[in-house]
Amino acid sequence: MRETPASLAKDGAARFDNLQVPWHYDAVAALRQVKAPQLWLLASQDRDAPSHTTLDRLAALQRDGRPIEVTVYPRTDHGMFQFEDQPDGSRKRTSHPATYFGDIARWMLAQAPAP
Repeated sequence: MRETPASLAKDGAARFDNLQVPWHYDAVAALRQVKAPQLWLLASQDRDAPSHTTLDRLAALQRDGRPIEVTVYPRTDHGMFQFEDQPDGSRKRTSHPATYFGDIARWMLAQAPAP
């Protein structure tokens, strides 16, 4: 996402179409087929995979009755790391959110059948 639209139009195919990425994959159609409960954990300030579009699509799936739970962690970046802004604009990773691993465990235990 660091490329300008003009640069992508000129050189994008040559540079990026050899990554074997299915650019036209319809993930929402695939998710509509999933009947199992899903937990989505998203970083609110993810620079590598911004979550805005994902949140919109997950909300639509939830409105359609899909068993999807979403948790967005504030002030987190890719990899679910909290960070401190650096003077040069970079981010210094500090830690995972305090509730991150517990949230995963809680959700998993809620899905497990009683013994």
